[in-house]
This record gives sequence, C-alpha cells and structure tokens, in this order.
Amino acid sequence: MLITHAHLKKFIEKLGWGQSKTIRYGSMVFSKENTSETIIIPVDEELADYNYIIDKSINYLSNTMSIDKNLLIEKIIFSEYDIVRFRLDTPLARDGTLPLDLWIKHYELTVSAVKSAAQNIIKEATKVSKFAPHQAASFANSCKIGQTEVGSYTTKAIIPIGGFQMSLPQLEADTSLASKPHGRQLSISLLQGFNIIEQASHELEKTSSMPILADLSKNRTMANLVKRLCSSYEEVVDLSKNNADVYVNLDASSILPLGNIIKSSQPKIEARFIDHIKEINKVVSKDYLPKIDSFNGFITKLEKNTRDPNEVFGKVTLFAGDDRKINMILDEDLYRTALKAHDGKQPITVKGVLNYRKRRWHLDDIEDILVFERQLL
Repeated sequence: MLITHAHLKKFIEKLGWGQSKTIRYGSMVFSKENTSETIIIPVDEELADYNYIIDKSINYLSNTMSIDKNLLIEKIIFSEYDIVRFRLDTPLARDGTLPLDLWIKHYELTVSAVKSAAQNIIKEATKVSKFAPHQAASFANSCKIGQTEVGSYTTKAIIPIGGFQMSLPQLEADTSLASKPHGRQLSISLLQGFNIIEQASHELEKTSSMPILADLSKNRTMANLVKRLCSSYEEVVDLSKNNADVYVNLDASSILPLGNIIKSSQPKIEARFIDHIKEINKVVSKDYLPKIDSFNGFITKLEKNTRDPNEVFGKVTLFAGDDRKINMILDEDLYRTALKAHDGKQPITVKGVLNYRKRRWHLDDIEDILVFERQLL
C-alpha cells in the first residue's frame, strides 16, 4: 500500500473528519460530526494488518464519496498537488503505447509547458528584469510525471501547490492569480495558455481575426508560453501524421478550491486546427513578442554559483565578433552546453532577446545554444 498514515490523516482532516480517540497500538480513530461512522488509521506502518485496515478505510471513503478507488488513492497521496493531464488522442495510442519519436515529442510538450510556465511564475514573483534560473529549475523539478492509461496516451504533471517554496503559504482571500501559491499559479497558467490557443482556433474558424490574442499585448510571459505550446504541439501533430488531439485536464488539489479564475479546466487542442495553430504561433511571435536575435561567437567566461555548489547555472560572456560582449544567465541544460563549447574552444550560435541594462548587453529568453564542431585555432 502506497498510502502512509500521514497521507490519509491529512486528507480526511481536510474533509472535516476529526480525531476522536486513540486506541490500542496507537491507531487513531476519526469521526465526523453528526454521524456514527468512524475511520481507523494505524500509526505503525509495520503492523501485520496495516494494509488491510488502510484498504478498508479507502473502500469506505470511495463508496461514500462516489469516487473510483484508484483515483481516490491518487488524490490522497498527492493531496497538496494539482494534477494536469495531457492526453494525446491518436489512433497510434489505442493500445496504450506510442511510437518512440511521438512519445518523445509528447513528453517534450509536457515538460516544455511546465518549465515555461514555471519560468513565467518566477519572473512575476521576483518582479525584476532577470531571475535566477536555478529557482525555475528547482520549481519545475519539484513537479512529477505520472503514468499513462490505455486507449490514448496521457502524461500527468503533478505540481506541488506550494511551488518552489515547497510549502503552502498562508492562503489569502484575494482571488487574483498573483495571490495564489506558486504551484497553483503554474497550473492555472498552463490551462490559460491552452485555453487561449483553443479559443483563438475557434475564432479563426469563424473569422479572420483573433480578439483573444489582444490581451497578450500586456502579458509577454503568457505570450511566450502560448508560442512554446503552439510550437511543441506542431511537432506532435507532425509526427502523428496530423491525427492527434490534446486534451488538457486540471484535477485541482482538494485542499485549495480552484474557483472560477480560468474559463475551462479541460481545454482541447484539435489537429484539424493545425493550420490555425500555426497562424496563432506566427502572429504571437510577430506581434506580441520581442524580436529574437541570433549571435555567433565563443564562450569567453563562465561563472558558477559560488553560494551553493549544488546549483549548476552560470553567467556567460559571449564574444559576438563585433567587439561586443553579451552576458547570459543560463539554466542547467544550457550551462552544460556552454561548458562543452568553452572546454572545446568551439564556436556557438545562440538565440535570444537582446537588451541593454546597466551599461551592459544582456541576452534574455534564450531559446537554444548550438555548438559547432570547428575549433578555435
């Protein structure tokens, strides 16, 4: 049994059950006001009948709550997590499997969506023009990827509500997105991004305009997320031979009500709209995001975070070939790529948004670093 006594205790307390007494061997007895029913939770998980007692309690809750037992177990174990499902509906997944290349793209869609949304949340949280990539990496890495189902193919992003804080802050009465814990902000941002794509697709089907995109002029981080979601989905559809719909579903943690902050918790992105989605991607990139610049050069300086040796990110000075040095703050993956180029004295191409701050050039929103085989003589 995966469920610990702490898991179950925390879950039923949120449902209004209170501990009434403790009985032999330290088992806790919980009851609910105005009922005669009780739930027993053994504290000692080494007891021979621990799993039997827990299973009886789970069966009772499953029946009284009218919820599938397996889904209930998932809710208990991840009571402080939101679960965002990315279900790929394609004939290629009817037996619950996917071709390897399509699985990789579907996985990358999930990971890219979560990482992009995490970066957005960190940026908004710090309220500065640059942020520490290790915070976004830690935030994203605190999320988990769950298993699939037969009939289609689903990945589950299991997101801790507390986010990179790793604990739940005091919940505010304010219903705005900014007032939510960072993990819940991430979940909502993912759904908002997919909702925008879904609505814009339907708008293009009826007219030649997409009014929903107008809001992105004031929200660059969401525009960036929409662009990344569109790009990832285009690759998924291409590998599935134009036959893959993505259903995104948010199963919000029961300890923090979702409210009505998002239009739909179950947006659907359809392959029949792939041309519309390509147009959305093009319009967002052209009208709502700053120009992406490309630079060639060599890595001339690397700096690790000396405050915490476990954090692998770096500051890079790139010689751009025109006597200009450009500073970049890299996440873990890009830092490793830069380190490889630096050690091998290899030229690189890097893409990002060029900004001038504090008398220095900075490259933000870095998309990728391409390392060439030719070495510096």
